[in-house]
Amino acid sequence: RYWICAFCVNQHASICGTFPHPPPTSSAEFARCDASRHDSVTSEPLPCCTCGAPKYLNEAPDLCELNKFDDMMEILSCS
Repeated sequence: RYWICAFCVNQHASICGTFPHPPPTSSAEFARCDASRHDSVTSEPLPCCTCGAPKYLNEAPDLCELNKFDDMMEILSCS
């Protein structure tokens, strides 16, 4: 069985322009976080998108696209 999600999130309206804040350098998670910011083959830093699109996260819940998946799944499960 396969399931295909027909919904998508415009990453340019949310997360494309930056990396998350890293954990403290003294923490065990820092190495994993730092590695995820670099190309696994070349070790070059990954670029961030420079599209300049406005970003909407949970501080603007009506405009944010990231916070609606659970609501959509609930609506679809009832139909």
